Amino acid sequence: MDEPIYKRVASSSLSQHVGKPVTLLGEFDQLEPSGRMFTLKTSLNSTVTVQLQDPVQDMLEGIVEVQGILSNSNTLQCEKIVNYPARLSDKFDLSLYNEVLTLAERLPSHFVTGL
Repeated sequence: MDEPIYKRVASSSLSQHVGKPVTLLGEFDQLEPSGRMFTLKTSLNSTVTVQLQDPVQDMLEGIVEVQGILSNSNTLQCEKIVNYPARLSDKFDLSLYNEVLTLAERLPSHFVTGL
């Protein structure tokens, strides 16, 4: 069976991708005491709850990329996490990233996806 393609999605269009594999980028906000859930702030300052299969082993901070299945517009069942180093997170413009994704969704023939 082929692995799913985790489409990068703009935080403004999460509700359109419920039940689908997505890649979401945001700023780490808070880890729940159990270590099995954390919140991510999107470029629109909304909060997405990320649910993990196993407790987090590493410290999360700054910009975090999460791949998983959206169970609703503000909850993501995590399958993979990438925590970018502070030297990259400090310079990353989350709003600009969201604008590019919004543009890619509006003009899909101008962007290559699914590679």
